[in-house]
Amino acid sequence: MAQNTTILNDDTAQILLEKQHSSIKREDEARILQEIPHKTRALAAKAATSRLSIRRLLREIKLLSEMIRNRNFSLQWKSKAIALAGLAYFLLPTDAIPDFIPFVGYIDDGAVIAAVLRMLASEIERYSNFKQS
Repeated sequence: MAQNTTILNDDTAQILLEKQHSSIKREDEARILQEIPHKTRALAAKAATSRLSIRRLLREIKLLSEMIRNRNFSLQWKSKAIALAGLAYFLLPTDAIPDFIPFVGYIDDGAVIAAVLRMLASEIERYSNFKQS
């Protein structure tokens, strides 16, 4: 997504994420995680014809979802809320760039997920080490 997310700079992605993060509550977790598989399947169907790095976006979303769902992995609420905010943004069909716009509709989603990955880099590394052990 790196080359395609330059349309949205890091500051814009951060603002979009912070706006979503401020509205995330603990009770949103189950709903967000329940809706992710449906949205990722729909996006995966588009991956074969898209020039965007949709496959990478899907891998990143899967990683974040797995990290949240893994009850054996200790994740602080603040980190979980940031990840959930990014996933919730991904679920919004009418975000900064509406998802129904062919080829470019997921650029903002990729930028927001990239911001989440940067913010949670140490947690993601810790999760990767946890999975390997």
